[in-house]
Amino acid sequence: MINEIIERVNNLSIKQQLIGIGLIILLTDLLIIFDVPILRQVFGFLCFTLIPGFMIVAILRLDKPGFAEKFVLSVGLSVAFLMFAGLLINEVCYAFGYKTPLSTYSLTISFSLIVFGLPYLAYKRNRDKKFTIPRLKLKNKIERLMFLIPLIFPALSVLGMYLMNTRDNNIILMFLYFLIPLYIILIAFLKDKIPKKVYPLAVLMISISLLLMQSLKSNYLLGMDIHAEHYIAQTIASLMYWDISYFRNTLIACLSVGILPPIYHSLSGISVNYVFKIFYPLIYSIVPLIVYLISKRYVGTFYAFLASFFYMSQMIFILQGLDPVRTGLAVFFVGLCLFVFFNENIPNTKKRIMFIIFLVSIVFSHYSTTYMFFIVLLISLITILFIKGIKRFNLNTALTFTVILLFFTVIFFWYGQLTEVPFTSGVGFVRNTIINLNNLFVEELRTEAQLDVVTGKHVSMAVPYKISYITHMITFFFVGIGTLAIVYSMLKGSKKFSTDYTIISLVMLIATFFTLMIPFYGYSNQRTYMVALLLLSLMFFIGGNTILKFFNKKISFWLIFSILILQFICASYLIFQIFGIPYSVILNSEGYDYNYYYNHEEEMVSSMWLKDNKEEEIGIYGDYLCYAKTGDIGLGCNTRFFKGNKTINQGYIYLRFRNIEEKKIMLGSGYEEIMSRDITDYHHLFTNKNEIYNNRGSEIYR
Repeated sequence: MINEIIERVNNLSIKQQLIGIGLIILLTDLLIIFDVPILRQVFGFLCFTLIPGFMIVAILRLDKPGFAEKFVLSVGLSVAFLMFAGLLINEVCYAFGYKTPLSTYSLTISFSLIVFGLPYLAYKRNRDKKFTIPRLKLKNKIERLMFLIPLIFPALSVLGMYLMNTRDNNIILMFLYFLIPLYIILIAFLKDKIPKKVYPLAVLMISISLLLMQSLKSNYLLGMDIHAEHYIAQTIASLMYWDISYFRNTLIACLSVGILPPIYHSLSGISVNYVFKIFYPLIYSIVPLIVYLISKRYVGTFYAFLASFFYMSQMIFILQGLDPVRTGLAVFFVGLCLFVFFNENIPNTKKRIMFIIFLVSIVFSHYSTTYMFFIVLLISLITILFIKGIKRFNLNTALTFTVILLFFTVIFFWYGQLTEVPFTSGVGFVRNTIINLNNLFVEELRTEAQLDVVTGKHVSMAVPYKISYITHMITFFFVGIGTLAIVYSMLKGSKKFSTDYTIISLVMLIATFFTLMIPFYGYSNQRTYMVALLLLSLMFFIGGNTILKFFNKKISFWLIFSILILQFICASYLIFQIFGIPYSVILNSEGYDYNYYYNHEEEMVSSMWLKDNKEEEIGIYGDYLCYAKTGDIGLGCNTRFFKGNKTINQGYIYLRFRNIEEKKIMLGSGYEEIMSRDITDYHHLFTNKNEIYNNRGSEIYR
């Protein structure tokens, strides 16, 4: 059935295919205008997240990249298009007196006019050929089974989280957490019988299922900075116009927060909350596929698949929804930059065009990721040019000083001239990093997360904590050894890995090391590691083979593979669940992460009440997590109130669910046993304060 449809599409002429795409755009417009339930949400997202980029790929005549590569580029170029075109529409329409340029009708008409022109340009550029979709040639039951199994992962993820949210039952989620590594083990045993086309699908389905599990927990967003992002996006969506003067902070400069969510909201009709919870995870799910495609150039499809699974087996990936969405989108564009940079199927001129598009997209997405990646590219270029001077290294790289200069110009123009605040933050980021180089060996100034990795000082004596710590350290050690191994092979004259790939990988490893060692660094070690793993995931296997080379290849492989599976079990907190410790916020309705990140209905209701009833000039005070309860609706909260332990004359004291139910106060980020105190220690702060609100899950005093 599927092959018959594919065959019919492939048999159409280029003109008929492009007319069909035009009809899909027209149908999507009608679904949006008449607000057809479900279909508007599906078509509104898929049409504008795939078609603009696909048409740009066609206009550029990128014939050599395969289907999966074109898919990745289509999504990346489409998202970049939405940000660039959205900003242009916002400014042009407002300049001509239209005050709501980000409204549904404005965006639908404007985008459609632009997108309708793309098929015409694609036809002009591709009259002599047509688009083809590869057929699914699954020869036997094993191939069909391995193709079909990952298709059920996202459905299990959604169904499991629904059951968890409504009945507090994690049985389906637990089943999925066991099923995914079992599927990976099955692939390892059957790798010689599995067609290559199964791997990209499996990567994408596993990625989507893991990300949706976390994002769909609760009806509200989980995390910290994401609440401020949501408030800004929601405000702009309601005003239907983006203006840098609305909020004089770094977030408004990130179009990943200020422009993209309101656009998706207007086109799909889905709330900004669920744009964050569904659309962003779906976009970010492409990142492991990018890792697969980059790795595939240097090793076979099987090891590239395992490299992508290693990327997904990181705690920060599985819990991506707890991180700011702007960071995730920036990492997505960094991945696309690296994918384009190392892709030999793309001619240099077209490579530079897309490389620049994705570099600018990083600038528009997140300032800290931009600064970090700029430094990595600059150091890499200097090193590459030095290496190029050695005669035995023949380099043909798309990375030039012209590209770096253009990257810096965009950074300076956008951050320094138009939005200003992120540039000031960037200067402080560089200054404080350099200053704290003097404190490189001062242990007391490092964060607990840094001490965990470097010394293991705060690791609990409980068995699952120890297993997780040792496993993470082994994998990091393998990655480091693998990177040094390819550097050594390059110096010995090996051409298996390109020189530019080797140099950038080494620079990324050093950047990760610096974030672990420098007491103050503007970009966390977890985020830096996730960016580095876009290239370094493959190094896990190279390092493992280097260390275990005294074993025969079969034993060496299964030892490394066992560590990979254990890494997934630890990063998903499944190891804690096995030992009866309710650590995962996904699998439990209790435990540390649940208490730290989860927003209860009572907390959000009390926040809304406070917003509607508070006196404007009077501040709000609470514990460290107070901001996560009030940030969604733009209420500020002094989170140092209990830590400062000083009484106030005027102000609202906000108590969240855990303050009341467990009588615990959180003083800062970090381990619960270190950063939490009993609320009874702070009774004096409530002297002469009256309870003005109580819904049995949240209390407010004045």
